[in-house]
Amino acid sequence: MNSTAANWIQVAKQVAANPFVKIPCPNCGAGYLQILIAPWPNEEPKVDVHLICEHCGARNTITREAEVGEKMPQ
Repeated sequence: MNSTAANWIQVAKQVAANPFVKIPCPNCGAGYLQILIAPWPNEEPKVDVHLICEHCGARNTITREAEVGEKMPQ
């Protein structure tokens, strides 16, 4: 596994622990990741967590099980 992939995995772990955390971009290090959480349609108990760097535009998406009563970041 390359270091960029390993860095994104660490980001995913941080977001899973706290979706309100401010995380520097693992690609450029100059910007921070915007975290957008989108529920799946049809009441599927999953969400897609979109991570987008405000500086370089790097993107990644994490799909995970939704928690009951999960609050969405503002």
